[in-house]
Amino acid sequence: MSEFDKSVYMVVQNIPCGFVMNYAMVAELAGYPTKARQVGRALHHNPDPANIPCHRVVMKDGAFPADTLISRRLQIHLFY
Repeated sequence: MSEFDKSVYMVVQNIPCGFVMNYAMVAELAGYPTKARQVGRALHHNPDPANIPCHRVVMKDGAFPADTLISRRLQIHLFY
């Protein structure tokens, strides 16, 4: 696991329940302000979803990424 990935996972682990951040915010707090897309890649390969709540990271418009099963289930649960 790279230092970048470790930094991203540390930031995401500290997002409180009931709050979200977008990829750019996570990248900034991890110390890589121009790497928002790479944050998405790192979270796609999340090694510990039970403790790294990647579902709290959303797109800049507030939408959940559409390519993950957990996001679809969350959307259904939260919005319907």
